[in-house]
Amino acid sequence: LMSLFNYLGGQPFTLTYLQRDRSSGLFKNPNQYGMIASMAVPFAAAWYFQHQKKLFATFIMLAAWLALLMAASKTNMFIALLIMIMTLSYCLVSARRGAMLIIVLVTLTGFIWFLGLPVLEFFNPRAAGILQSLIQGNGSEANTINSRMELWTYSIGVMKSSPWFGEGTGQLIDVITQTHSHSHNVFLDLGRTVGIPGLVGSVMFILIAIWLSVKTLIRISSIPAQTGSLLHGRAMVIGAVFAVFSYILSNQMSDSLGPSTSVFLWLCLGLVLRRHEMVFFQTGSPESTHYMSGNKNIKTTKPASFQPGSSTAHEYHQHTGKCVSDTFVRRCGSTRARDRQRWTDE
Repeated sequence: LMSLFNYLGGQPFTLTYLQRDRSSGLFKNPNQYGMIASMAVPFAAAWYFQHQKKLFATFIMLAAWLALLMAASKTNMFIALLIMIMTLSYCLVSARRGAMLIIVLVTLTGFIWFLGLPVLEFFNPRAAGILQSLIQGNGSEANTINSRMELWTYSIGVMKSSPWFGEGTGQLIDVITQTHSHSHNVFLDLGRTVGIPGLVGSVMFILIAIWLSVKTLIRISSIPAQTGSLLHGRAMVIGAVFAVFSYILSNQMSDSLGPSTSVFLWLCLGLVLRRHEMVFFQTGSPESTHYMSGNKNIKTTKPASFQPGSSTAHEYHQHTGKCVSDTFVRRCGSTRARDRQRWTDE
């Protein structure tokens, strides 16, 4: 909202942008703003399937897309659309709602085909004109693509000439058209500035982040649909996973893996790493914890009495109102799980 007010030049009822047709929000440039706005889209999409969160999710989705339209970042708008479809598809497939998925995809396709460009032209005429030029393959947008290819070629040349240490951080790229501060690709920019060893380390980190994210999605997909909608942390973790994907994709056409935006990547990865506490150990109600035992047929009702260390599948803590699965704890075998079981027994 602060960005929107600033974008309209302090005049909320004015749709002329006072010579500023792209908003940077609280970031250095519009591309960074669009990158972070696209990361908010999967959170809104996942929240929509959460119990009693539809209104909140709709508001966040509209705010994120409004920010994307103000930033007018073509790459991030495309990535946000792709990530939104992926998140909706995952949530609907996990809920065994294939028919609804088809309806959603057809509706989105129709909206984009018939109303996408008019809506973009209303909010940002310059962005609509650039998109038309890109589709038609003419105009200044073709020059932009050629300029980025020139940057990539230059960066690859530096990696070949100085593979171990690169040319150092903070070095500008002086090409024919103009001087650039980065290579418009985070991996090529790392190879250009810190050499191949630094690039390899960064690639390994990205691959580990992707592996953890995919593993988390596979694990969460085993939760029954009715149970998942009651787990408040489930939507946060799903949104964080797809936000990580969005950030990695955005950096293929930009170079923002720095202090301005990387904090959002760390936050999302932190949510992914805490998935057990947020989803698999979330035991606020007995009805939402039957998946923990690995048996979907277990009836999760409150036991008549609490018996620490009993052999029943679930134990109810009378003082805290929390339910813990002995079977799941034994299967997990982790220190954190044993500590949680010890706390419950005490």
